[in-house]
Amino acid sequence: MGESFAKNDLRNPLTVPAVDPSADVQQSEHSTGELLSLASRIFHDVNNRLLVIQFACAKLLRGLSSDDLNYSTLLAIEEARQQATELTHQFRDAQKAKFGKTQITDLNELVHRWEPLIMGVARENVIIEVDLSSKPAIVKVCHETLERILLHLCLSSLAIIADGGWLNIHTSHTDCERAATPDLPVPIPAGSVRLSISDTSCAEAELTGSRVIPSHEPSLTGVKNASLRRSTFEAVQNIVRDSGGQISVTTSADTGTRIDVFLPKHPAIDLPSAPEFDHRQDVPGSETILLVDDDTRVRKFIKCSLESHGYRVIEADDGRSAMSKAAEHSDSLHLLVTDLRLGGISGRELADRMRLDYPGLPVIFMSGLASADLDLDASCTFLEKPFKPAELITAVRFLLHARRCAVGSHLPLNNN
Repeated sequence: MGESFAKNDLRNPLTVPAVDPSADVQQSEHSTGELLSLASRIFHDVNNRLLVIQFACAKLLRGLSSDDLNYSTLLAIEEARQQATELTHQFRDAQKAKFGKTQITDLNELVHRWEPLIMGVARENVIIEVDLSSKPAIVKVCHETLERILLHLCLSSLAIIADGGWLNIHTSHTDCERAATPDLPVPIPAGSVRLSISDTSCAEAELTGSRVIPSHEPSLTGVKNASLRRSTFEAVQNIVRDSGGQISVTTSADTGTRIDVFLPKHPAIDLPSAPEFDHRQDVPGSETILLVDDDTRVRKFIKCSLESHGYRVIEADDGRSAMSKAAEHSDSLHLLVTDLRLGGISGRELADRMRLDYPGLPVIFMSGLASADLDLDASCTFLEKPFKPAELITAVRFLLHARRCAVGSHLPLNNN
């Protein structure tokens, strides 16, 4: 990692304003507002620290072999970071539930979180495969509801194939799968996230909304499986429909049973579709990116990650400094990466002002707080801290590629 990062360890200390416990009860409403504001600031700063740890671990692990004495230590640090991140997510979900805010959930993260439990429930003769989409699968469904959908489907499949077989959990985005799934009995909703649960069972009975291909007379086991499948399907179907989604089942003797759940995608965090996008992280870039964050360590690690992929980076610690440095930059500016929470003008206001000089400038907003109320157009996306380096680079490359497709050329993205 080097001294360039280590020497900044004591900068940007995490300061916690004192709270007077003897405050008058009559001012409880005002105090609650102050406590929520304090909690938000701490939450944001903690997620910034977790992002730094994540980027540092990823950088160091890339340079170590598995037999290095420090390798296991770094893995332990990374595991602790994941656990701490989980705690921040629990706090976020609890805060949203308490105050009735619209909830959003990363389906990929949820599957990853429950994967150990699902593996633990399965018997030794059951093979479980997990295949998650390469970009965030953010849905407008609360955490608890999505858990019920996932666990209902997975646990019922494991019960049906208890004597042996395989279970596959797959997530994807329908905007890039419409042509690849002609066998589905229902139209694929545009702009949805797809959760597919497949297993080797074949329930020889008709299911609502399913396409069943029987190959022989139903056995006693088959009848029991069909009954379990039907009851599970009906329970999950109601949950999915209440969440604004759709569900479908396809069963055949050759391929087993696949249940597809389509859930509404959250537009503020979705990446725009762009044809022929290459998801590989090893493709170098050359564009110029304006990076704005008031946390020195976060800014340094993000800059290092961007520069390691070939991008040129202009960095600033607040909005006014960012506009000043952009004005001094004589070449084209291709992308703005900014934290939403800045001193002075906000990240959103900065983006609006920058687009006056750089029309159509793509923007990646970042924050340690969930931002479900962001109203973003197709040239923007949102990354909730702590995100992974690969997620950052994917978002950068996707927005730049989408912008080139939109203007129909590979010319600079601004009109200067």
